This record gives sequence, structure tokens and C-alpha cells, in this order.
Amino acid sequence: VNDLQTLLQRGLERARDSLANTPRLLPVLRQAGVVDAGAQGFVDFLEGIWAYVESGRLDPVPADLETGDAFSAGDFQVGEHRYCTECVIEGTQLDREAVMQAMQRLDSSSLVVAGSTNKVRVHIHVNQPSEVFLTAESFGAVVQQKADDMQRQHGLMNHSGNVAIVVDSGADIPDAEIERLALHIVPVRLSFGDKEYLDRVTLSSEEFYRKLKESPEAPKTSQPPAQDFSRVYSLLTSHNYQVVSVGISTVLSGTTSAARSAASRQPEGQVRVFDTLNASCGQGLLAMIAAEAAERGMSADQVESVLHEMRPKCRIFAIANDLSYAVKGGRLKSWVKWLADHMHLNPVLTATPHGKLGLAGFHLGRGAQPDRLVGSALKHMQPEQMYRVLIAHANNPQGAAAVRRAVLALHQRIHSCHLTEAGTALGVHLGPGGLILAFAPQPDFRAAP
Repeated sequence: VNDLQTLLQRGLERARDSLANTPRLLPVLRQAGVVDAGAQGFVDFLEGIWAYVESGRLDPVPADLETGDAFSAGDFQVGEHRYCTECVIEGTQLDREAVMQAMQRLDSSSLVVAGSTNKVRVHIHVNQPSEVFLTAESFGAVVQQKADDMQRQHGLMNHSGNVAIVVDSGADIPDAEIERLALHIVPVRLSFGDKEYLDRVTLSSEEFYRKLKESPEAPKTSQPPAQDFSRVYSLLTSHNYQVVSVGISTVLSGTTSAARSAASRQPEGQVRVFDTLNASCGQGLLAMIAAEAAERGMSADQVESVLHEMRPKCRIFAIANDLSYAVKGGRLKSWVKWLADHMHLNPVLTATPHGKLGLAGFHLGRGAQPDRLVGSALKHMQPEQMYRVLIAHANNPQGAAAVRRAVLALHQRIHSCHLTEAGTALGVHLGPGGLILAFAPQPDFRAAP
């Protein structure tokens, strides 16, 4: 026993010495005048053990700890800054101290700047991640970036059911529904020239359509890297949730393939990735249905079964106000636009059963006409069936409102009819003024196995 006590005592002394040395090992700790927080916690743990070995007594446990009420989800607060933001700056002769000072001028907390003269990593908590990336760009090329929503992560503690639904930001879903259904969003990336943005995190829909009008070249969308999905999956599975990831059609984007790559790194069966064979509002509707199934306590198998049943019944129709954006983005041949303009026709796009974007017909006249879009959709809606409807607009709220009024006036069995702004998935190709309408029958959750 004496030998064990000596070993523990000497180990504690060495741990204290090592803790005191941490500022000399990491410049950012030395600059801040603090020791490493993780090392401090480990030393505190060892000191608690030593105090018991020395005295043989345990400190009394507060009554609220005995009842398990001390650290309830409602007591925990994220703090005043919502996004845990990180980026990597590459360049030559980078000045870490200058980067630190620039970041300190932001409204922020939990700032760490580390690296070399060629590469600097920044970690910071802010409410406006775009400010971090803009500041970083003044020093060099921003080659990595991410912004995790800590409020969303904290919401896990109050998440109902045992299944969490993940969806990429290519799905157009109203913000209120994202909050209500506790959906977890992985942002798509897009770039105007050499500047990259995180969809709906560092670039709002309003800013996106403004840049779309002003930019001489079409923006490029890119799938989130697999690690973006991995972070979300790991967080959810660490809280003992099974995950159903609801993805955009693999024919239209590599995003769902990145999600599958990330899922393969998780324990088998913990994460399922479902290809909706759809996009925009169609993908959004299916994600909302999956989340409601999960809220009702369905298992991952049951949620996936509901998605399989609903996928072929979910339809989407979209029209552009100006076909030049589809030409600029490479989705439409210039001669097709020329022909449509001269014949006063506007093509109607839809998702095919195989997940491609196909032609559903033409509208007479130019521009996005709400009544004609509704007419195209109603041809595929049964009068006696109850439907959910989701409408997205590309900076055209008046047009979307007109679509909603027409749907409610012309179909008597509408379960819900939501409006939202269209994101990048179809917005890049529809351009400002475009309109999207998706519908799906109201599911019978009781029928799930």
C-alpha cells in the first residue's frame, strides 16, 4: 500500500510539473497566460484521488447532485456566441500574432490561433461566421472552414425519439420547420470566383441571389466534404441516436455519396443514408416526413420504410423566370433558350423516377407564372387525397404567395402548405424569380411496420 501511495504521490507531482510547462509547449497558451485546460482537468482528477488516499474521507455530495438534477438540460447554456467556427489560413510569412489581434476585434469568445508561418488554424466562437472568414482572407487563402451550430448541438439533450434526421442544405425547408423538427443541417459549399461560402451559414439566400445577379460567371456548388457529415454523425451517435441521413439525388450531386462515405466510418447500422432521388422542396418534404416519423418514436428501420413508401409519391415542379441562368450554369443549351424565347414557351422541370432533372412540359408565355405552375402540379394530384405542399422561391416571395393562394383555392384537401426561400441546389440554375412546388400525400404513420 505504501509503495502505491508513493507512486501516486510522485505521479501527481510530475503531472503538476507537466501542467505548469504547457504554456512553453504551445505559444497560444503562453500568449494568453493560461495552462492547458484538458491537462488542468486531469491534474484536478488526480488530486481528488490523492485527497481520498491521504485522508480516507469523501467530501459530502450536494443533495441536488444525488438527485441528478444539478446538470439538467434546461440549466445548461450555450453562451452568447452560437457558432463554433474554424478555418485554416495558408500563405507565406503569416503573422500569428496579427491574426490573433484581428480575431480579437470580433464579437467572439474561445479564441485559439495556432500554426506556423505557412499555415495558421483559427478556432473561435461567434454569431457571424462570415466575419471570421472575411477577416482570415485578409491574411491568406482560406483552405478549410466550418461553423457548427452549438445551439443545435445543445438541442440534442431535448431531442424526442431515438432517431435523428440529417439533411444537407440543398433541401429547401422553412427555418421554423427545421427548428420544430430538430433537423440537423450539413451546409453545401458554393463559390463565386475564388471565394467559398457555406450555404445559409456564411451566405444567406438574399446575399446569394444578389451575387447571382452581379457575378459575370456562374457560381459553382460543391458537395460538403465527408468530414462535415462525420462530425454531425459522430455527435449524434455519441448521444445514442441512430441516424437517418436524407440526401439529394446522387444523379444531381455528389453530396449523398459524401454522406455515405462518412456513414461507412460509423459503427455498422448506426447511420443510414437515404437517396431521395429528388432535390430542393422534394428532398425537403421527405426530410420533414422522416423527422415526424422519428418524433413519433419510430425506429430507424421504420423511418426508412416510410421514406421508401413516400419517395415515388413525392413530386416536384420548377420554372425559371429567366432561362439565361440555366444556360450560364450549363444545365440548358443556349439554342433551347433561343427556341423557347422565340416560341414564347417556358419549360417546366421535374425530378424523374431515376433522380434526374427532366422536362415535365411547357408553359405558354415567358417568365415564372404562378397559376401555370400550379396547373402543372394539380394534374398529378388526386382530388380526394390529402397532400402536404412545400413551395420555394428564388427571391420571388410575391410569386410564391400567389402559388400558395392558388393551391389552397383549387385543392380542397391540403394538410399543410409551407413557403421558403430556394437555396443553391436549384437556385443556381433557376436564377432570381424562379418558383418550385413540391407535394406528397399525407403519410399514414400507423401503417409503418
